[in-house]
Amino acid sequence: MPELELIYTIMTILFMLVFLLVAIFMIITMLRAIRAPKAYYPPPARELVGQLMCPKCGSKELEPIGYYTLRCKDCGFTFRIGAERHGGVYFWPWIIPPLMWPILFWSASREK
Repeated sequence: MPELELIYTIMTILFMLVFLLVAIFMIITMLRAIRAPKAYYPPPARELVGQLMCPKCGSKELEPIGYYTLRCKDCGFTFRIGAERHGGVYFWPWIIPPLMWPILFWSASREK
């Protein structure tokens, strides 16, 4: 019987190791999914004025009117060359609902 106990102990340890590896993998994957995507942000409009042309008329006479906004001096067409950067990680969709669950369960149990 001691051999059987040794086998059970070894199998229990192996099962726990596999479980821990899977849990660590899932946590790492979840944290990577929560992070903000790495997007390309072009340089400011004032640095690209000489390299771009108006998409409407093709003129190279552009003037920067915002950080990523350009206006054509010939036709007056205004366009953007990128999106402004904003906050990194959005935690509220993952944090707020679990914080509300105890309140919802408590109120549901009180109604009975």
